[in-house]
Amino acid sequence: MAVSSRPKVYIIILSWNNAADTIECLDSIFKLESDDFQVVVCDNASTDDSVGQITDWLTAHQHSLTTLPEAALGQAATTEVVLVQNDRNYGYAGGNNRGLTYALAAGNLEDFAWIINNDTILDPGALEELRQAAEARPEIS
Repeated sequence: MAVSSRPKVYIIILSWNNAADTIECLDSIFKLESDDFQVVVCDNASTDDSVGQITDWLTAHQHSLTTLPEAALGQAATTEVVLVQNDRNYGYAGGNNRGLTYALAAGNLEDFAWIINNDTILDPGALEELRQAAEARPEIS
């Protein structure tokens, strides 16, 4: 990832027992026309092998990864992806809140958080469109 003076975007994805959708979402993220972001995958205590499958996919596609237990959310990572392993299933809001906790601890007040569902496929220009809208209207960001 390139160093940028622009605010960083923390792309937060909640995952629970559905590695296939999460991997497809991750694949679309890495096709974005931007590189000043960090992906935060919050696994809501999946009971299948989702964490292993996601980790294997990231490794096979040479994406850098830091795995953090929920207790370590205050630690910032410099990898492309941070995989937060929640202690239990906190539901949608609670699971995403762990990702926001990480982003607030790791980032700056100027940074952004973008919560997307794990079954989302992003258009390659989506992040740049959001950035342009935020830059054009700083009062809303």
